[in-house]
Amino acid sequence: MKTEFLVLGASGSLGYAVVKALLDQQIATTILVRDYEKALRLFGSHPMLRVVVGKADNTLLLDELCTGKTHVFHGLNVDYELWAEVMPALTRNVINAAARHKVTLVFPGNNYNFGNLKQPITEITPFQPATQLGKVRVELEAQIKDAARLGRIKALIVRLPEVWGPNVCNKSFEPVFMNQLKGKSMPWLFDIESPQQMAYNMDAGRAIAALSLLQTDRAYQALNYGGSTFSSMRDFFHQLAQVAEKPLKISVMSKGLISLLAKVNPTLKQVKTLHYKFENTILLDDSAFQSVLPDFEPTETSTAMAETLDWFSSHKLLPASQIKKQKRNNLIMDFMADNFSIGIFPVLIGLMSRQFPALQSLTVLLGVVAGIYWSPLIRKLLRRLIPVKKLSAGLLVLALSGLIHNTVSAQHSKEVESVRFFDGLYGKVEAGSQHVFSGALIDGIDVLAQESTLVSSIAMGFRKQIASGRVVIGTELQLGFIDGDLAKNYHNGIQMLSIDYRSGTQTALGLTAGIAMGTSKKWQIYTYAYSTKRSFDISFTEENGYEHQQTDNNIFLRYGLGLESVLNNRWSVTGSLGQVQVDFGEAIKSENLTQRADIGIGFIYRF
Repeated sequence: MKTEFLVLGASGSLGYAVVKALLDQQIATTILVRDYEKALRLFGSHPMLRVVVGKADNTLLLDELCTGKTHVFHGLNVDYELWAEVMPALTRNVINAAARHKVTLVFPGNNYNFGNLKQPITEITPFQPATQLGKVRVELEAQIKDAARLGRIKALIVRLPEVWGPNVCNKSFEPVFMNQLKGKSMPWLFDIESPQQMAYNMDAGRAIAALSLLQTDRAYQALNYGGSTFSSMRDFFHQLAQVAEKPLKISVMSKGLISLLAKVNPTLKQVKTLHYKFENTILLDDSAFQSVLPDFEPTETSTAMAETLDWFSSHKLLPASQIKKQKRNNLIMDFMADNFSIGIFPVLIGLMSRQFPALQSLTVLLGVVAGIYWSPLIRKLLRRLIPVKKLSAGLLVLALSGLIHNTVSAQHSKEVESVRFFDGLYGKVEAGSQHVFSGALIDGIDVLAQESTLVSSIAMGFRKQIASGRVVIGTELQLGFIDGDLAKNYHNGIQMLSIDYRSGTQTALGLTAGIAMGTSKKWQIYTYAYSTKRSFDISFTEENGYEHQQTDNNIFLRYGLGLESVLNNRWSVTGSLGQVQVDFGEAIKSENLTQRADIGIGFIYRF
């Protein structure tokens, strides 16, 4: 049977290297990716490469792709904080697909399984995980080994140290090579003096491909590939600076700083637990690998570093003119977003102080806070500490907000010609029937479920009456609660699937525009348009009992007409009638979205 590979996680650091190694040997390779354009940038076109767009949690798609393959490389990965939640389920899906089609499963292991061992790690060294990440890695290998022991699959695990090289775009190595290209300090964590074992990812890819192609009758095999051991990370950085022909600049983040940042950054919280790997030397003994492939030659370090610098320069480094333009645009966007966000609060406080005068003092406090924030040193520190891209702030808008606040207060103190019932800040509660829908992606088909169901919501908004109080314009933010889930049975041509779509909330942000009617202007007819987002947790069950999970985030437009009637100086009642508009893009749908009316009734309280 001709060798043919399916590579999962081809856009990652190891998947990329394995694909390159396979194509160099003219081996037919299929890759499953979520971003076709990214795959095209990474691999270009190759007669032996087939690119399929989809998700690895789609079991039916995995089954189809495993058909006719001899090997599947499981290079899937997620962020550290999601490992325990996501990786075991993904690995089960890959094992099951490999078992159904008698495909050899190839899996890249690492040294997390063994904790802080002082002696070299062999293939028979007992697992001693020292972190939650290590426990997850042990669980993944146990799943694979158990499946091989039961005769369901043949499996090869290749354990590796930390890898670096082209397309290794993690938070450890991308900043090192990018900063070196820019002449900046190369960052590292905890310690740079202890010896470190690392592997060039293109060598690791060649090693994995070579081991996979060896003919063996063993159902399960685990081998170490150790790469190279550097006397220290300082030595690694020194060699890199020489290859780049730039001064050696290094910055080390201390354990104390990482501990502080870890309180607000989930990824660093996990990285903190791995401090022993940076402060000590963890060695994989790969003598067994060398006996199996005695002629394997790793890439010379300076050549590997030059290739990596070239890759980051061509794939990640923007031209100087584009960098300058991007920095300017980012600065403008930061300035506008920061000032707009902080500017909202004084306006709201000014409006609310009509009823609660004590709130006026908060405007001064906001001014002090914003002034501190816009001092360059404090602002830079806060943006590093707090994982929120747009914090708050703005001296400019705050200076204007004082004028707005005074103007609002002055207008309130005057005798107005007529009461404006639809002017200012308001809160709303609403309930009604809405057209709720979701889609599960199965075999490339978006399987829709839809029905009209009860949705209740709370909202905050702001309106302004202009043109002598006849025209009302406003904006509104809603939080909705969906009563009930969706369910559907779907036959995919092979078997009947039971699908459950579970949802709890929806959010919406939109605009309103209306006309106040009557001599007293106590009626308003208005139109609305809300950009709405719903999230569904989807599970579908095969006839054999296997259950699979997906998520669906659908964003769509709700629009329609409404009527509002004033009850008294504070309360109004409102009703609305509308429908939805959604773009499914190029996805093939199992059925068309029917046009069903949204109907709602609610009460509005004006502050």
